[in-house]
Amino acid sequence: MRRLEALRLPGAVRTLSICLFYMIAFYGLFAYLGDHVRTAFGASASQAGLVVLGYGAGFGAASFAMGAVDRFGPRQVLPAALLVLALLYLGLDAATQRFVTAVPAVFLWGAANHVAVNLIILLLSRHSTEARAVLMGWQTTVTYTAIFIGPIVLGTAYALFGFGAAAGLSAASALVAALLAWSARGLWLGAPR
Repeated sequence: MRRLEALRLPGAVRTLSICLFYMIAFYGLFAYLGDHVRTAFGASASQAGLVVLGYGAGFGAASFAMGAVDRFGPRQVLPAALLVLALLYLGLDAATQRFVTAVPAVFLWGAANHVAVNLIILLLSRHSTEARAVLMGWQTTVTYTAIFIGPIVLGTAYALFGFGAAAGLSAASALVAALLAWSARGLWLGAPR
């Protein structure tokens, strides 16, 4: 299957667009998390590392929740997971002003990210083997595009207006992804519910 042909598959462009907005929100903000907590509460390098570790712990722990996700189906859970991420981004600036609240906040962020990214990949991989390979190539392209765009756009907001502004842009990007996911539920072939 040719690369452009894969984009004509039901839900492909919409799911890749969801991926783009989701990844911009994540990579654009995560790049500045360590610097933010060092500035916000004078975190040492070790404390900043523990905050980042909290994110990773949440990401890993969410693998145990994927069974519950299977009960409801990816078409229903992805919009909700993206909406949860948007809400987490809105509260992240306030929650990361102190070490004691930063770690649980980024733990939840990691958990929600685990669910969202796995559902995006699952929905892209529901096509034939040939189409799956091409769509995963597109997903990689979209992800690397977001890795480039996110830190530039959100980094500018962070430098000019602070972490809260960057987190607000992440929330807006995640909300766009959630709205796209909600409207795409009927396009995802082979995805239960």
